[in-house]
Amino acid sequence: MAGRILADEERHVPFHCRRLREGFAGLPAPARRAVAGGWRILLAGAAALVAVDHGPALRHLGVRRRAFVAETVRLSVPLAASFAAAPERTPTRV
Repeated sequence: MAGRILADEERHVPFHCRRLREGFAGLPAPARRAVAGGWRILLAGAAALVAVDHGPALRHLGVRRRAFVAETVRLSVPLAASFAAAPERTPTRV
């Protein structure tokens, strides 16, 4: 079951990062950075809730709640940076 969930998320995460990057592309750089920071705060809160709610499962897997949250937040750094970055320019046709 965990493998199926992981396979599903491996498709969803890149899709959502692409959508966030496209959605924020029209914002000025400071606004994109602020939104990315807010997204990371929300992610940290969601990870904390998961850690509390799924604590027994994490413990069974040998993962401490605090370590789960810290690793989730750490993994969010490149994702947030990708959609806070300057929008990619599409080549113009001549």
